[in-house]
Amino acid sequence: MNSLPGGGFNAQLGFAGGLCVTVLATANSHEVCKTVILAAIGAVVSYTVSMLMKCVVEWYKQRKR
Repeated sequence: MNSLPGGGFNAQLGFAGGLCVTVLATANSHEVCKTVILAAIGAVVSYTVSMLMKCVVEWYKQRKR
């Protein structure tokens, strides 16, 4: 399903590029750096919690046997 009028990949790519340029033009560098740092912290926390949950599930399965 194509939601952009005129459709096609080129229209979607143009829309995404324009959106990125607009966001970068309106956001100052401090906000962009803060966003990048928070995204990295979020990714690390998400990965750590996933690995911790995997260990807990494996421990629970072994204990159940």
